[in-house]
Amino acid sequence: MKIQKNELYLGISRNRIIQKYASSGGLVTQILYYLLNNKVIDAALVSRVVSKNYNLKTNCQYISNRKNLLLFSGSSYVNMPIMKSFYKRLSMYNKIAIVALPCQIEGIKKFLNRNPELKKKVYVLISLFCHGNSSIDLYRFIFRKFKIPENNIYSIKIKRKYIKGNLIVLYNNGENKLFPFEILNAYRICGCFAMNKCLYCTDHFGFQADISVGDIYDKEFRNSINKYSSFICRTEKSVKIIKELYDKSKINL
Repeated sequence: MKIQKNELYLGISRNRIIQKYASSGGLVTQILYYLLNNKVIDAALVSRVVSKNYNLKTNCQYISNRKNLLLFSGSSYVNMPIMKSFYKRLSMYNKIAIVALPCQIEGIKKFLNRNPELKKKVYVLISLFCHGNSSIDLYRFIFRKFKIPENNIYSIKIKRKYIKGNLIVLYNNGENKLFPFEILNAYRICGCFAMNKCLYCTDHFGFQADISVGDIYDKEFRNSINKYSSFICRTEKSVKIIKELYDKSKINL
């Protein structure tokens, strides 16, 4: 299959474990897993929502162990301090991948253009499609609504299906609880707890990233067990990555 720049494709990881933990098709996790496994990168900057000191927190960090990627798989739909984490430990690694939102990718690229030596460290930039970025208060509001205490939460995941899906709360004791994703999504789409900068955003598809990834709602996949990811390769480097994954039967396209 020929992969071309600036064309929209649908993809899904063929790894059943990644499919289980991913939000949609697991394409981002599969890319990072492959790059780490083949030592193309030393670490990947990823993020998730956790509970710390009895409060919900955002957690952004570099992951160098591919097995730990599963803890960070899935979407969070809240504002993450990617920029702060990006600067903090970049010097520790030789090659990295970064998963971020379009506005964060733009900020990272501006920084890298002013710092050519650090720019050499960034192997690939992966942008997620973004409808709008909410503060962590969105989750606090939802949890108060469902009377969920914040102190017992290990992490939060979102598992998507065609349009619907589940918000999965993982507890410290290993248990989990499911809530309809559409409840959270309704508040998010309406702009509740949205960041002010989202009102003026003109890039929802990560034009400055190497590859942009997001959900797809084609009715063809209405009854699919696993949701596909849609993606756009924007550079030759990302075309090469996807081609290798496809040729080595790591993904279906």
